[in-house]
Amino acid sequence: MMFWHTKNLLVLFILALKMKCFIESIDDYIELCKKAKKEPSRSFKGTFNVRLTPELHKKAFKYATIEGMSLNQFVQKAIENELNGRTI
Repeated sequence: MMFWHTKNLLVLFILALKMKCFIESIDDYIELCKKAKKEPSRSFKGTFNVRLTPELHKKAFKYATIEGMSLNQFVQKAIENELNGRTI
């Protein structure tokens, strides 16, 4: 029983040490960006919430359905069309 407890404490210690190193590396990166006067990079997971009026939501849903696509596909297509050919 003592071995199991010691092993778990060791695993927890290693995880805590890894977390500490991870947090320190993020802090170092943010500090480096500040010194270089650059915005830190940000990752995007590809999802976000869109707030619409109920009327616009209903209209978009109807249009997407008529066109045979999901509301998500319609929004993606609308954004792609708006950004098409633009350099950002």
